[in-house]
Amino acid sequence: CLRCIKDWTAHNRTCPTCRMVVSDRQSFSASRKLTESLSNFVKFRRYCTSFFMELVAVYAFNKRAQTPLQSELVGSLMEMISQRRVKKGEGAVSTRAFTPFHSDAIDTTPTVRSFLLQLLLKHSTKEANNRVQQYFEITQKAAREHACGSEEELGEIFVQCFEDSITCSAALSREPIFVRRLQFALENLHTDPHSLLYLQAVASA
Repeated sequence: CLRCIKDWTAHNRTCPTCRMVVSDRQSFSASRKLTESLSNFVKFRRYCTSFFMELVAVYAFNKRAQTPLQSELVGSLMEMISQRRVKKGEGAVSTRAFTPFHSDAIDTTPTVRSFLLQLLLKHSTKEANNRVQQYFEITQKAAREHACGSEEELGEIFVQCFEDSITCSAALSREPIFVRRLQFALENLHTDPHSLLYLQAVASA
């Protein structure tokens, strides 16, 4: 790409393919036709990803269908949001966008996306709860391994998602749940502040 060739020639005055010397006066630019083609390609992939997310929400996490979550399917979806990079013999967990395109680059720094988390929180089954815990561990480990300070962001997003889930549950419930949620918060606010249980307690307070 244009950025790659510019970065290369900034430190090397030879072509990376043919090794011919590149003049200092040489300028690089992408053709209009190529730029438009790439833009259309990016838009097409974005539309496909949006359709894929809608498909997952409707058919894999549809509570109205009253069908249990399929463990194997949810497991495959969980694998889409993380990837292990091998560098110097060691594997580091990194996050990636929720997209069917596996060729997309993984995040340079851990990024927490709430789409899959929100879908899981709509279900109160044991399978869903286990997957929420798994998602938390994946993103927490990625943040710690990269030491980029995004663990606070992770906590904030989880608390926000828990709060949204509690609000939705309260709106659909015929019985008041806030007293019960407050009791839950008082019982668990003393737990490890880096645990999922603590974040749930904060959201319930």
